[in-house]
Amino acid sequence: MPLGCTQPADDVPWVRITAPAESRIEAPAITQVEAKADLGGHAIEQIEFSIDDELVFVDDTEPYVFEWQNRRVGKFVFTVTAKGGDGEAVESRGVEFEFVAKRGADEAVLIAEGSHWLYLDTGEPSDEQWTGAGFDDAHWLEGPAQLGYGEGDEATRIRFGENPREKHVTTWFRKTITVEDVGRFDRLKLRLLSDDGALVFLNDHFVALESVGQVGLLFQSAPVFVLIRRSVTDEQGSGVRVFHAHPCDVG
Repeated sequence: MPLGCTQPADDVPWVRITAPAESRIEAPAITQVEAKADLGGHAIEQIEFSIDDELVFVDDTEPYVFEWQNRRVGKFVFTVTAKGGDGEAVESRGVEFEFVAKRGADEAVLIAEGSHWLYLDTGEPSDEQWTGAGFDDAHWLEGPAQLGYGEGDEATRIRFGENPREKHVTTWFRKTITVEDVGRFDRLKLRLLSDDGALVFLNDHFVALESVGQVGLLFQSAPVFVLIRRSVTDEQGSGVRVFHAHPCDVG
């Protein structure tokens, strides 16, 4: 059973994960996953711990605890199975835990998830100076991330043109940020969610390429739709004042 459910009656076989209480956990870390069970009066021989349907640990002594030395980030579904000496077995429902990158004391988020972005979704190439801080983007539209179409979870739905079979090749995005103490940063961490590709510029400088292949393909590829979720997180980052994302689909 998932965390937080009422414990079943004593005469009903059950098993559930009881810890950790938080579903969002920083990684890398050692996480203690605890389980409790009652086989309706039958002795418990062991409890099996599984992650994403893969058996990872077996404990035959109460308290039943699995110490997971996790160095990965992402979402993982945990289940436990209690087995008795007479062949009894009961499996819990899956409990999902999300492991996120541990942030240092000196780190700060420059662009938070769900931030507003300016965007141009007309399909017409923007001015060549669009990556510069002085570019006039007053006529661009604005909306919160995620931005895109076709997935159903977008906060801002962008246009792809009149013909679904000939969608816009490129959509442009701009975001201006201010860093007051540039000297405290020496690097940035970039996180980008895109489909199918993106070019990223920072202060008029090209800094990242995702799934585009070659920069020359920018205006030659298939239809675009891009979902930007979390864009830049600094890890003692550089003194960047303007962030520009240029997504592009390569079919």
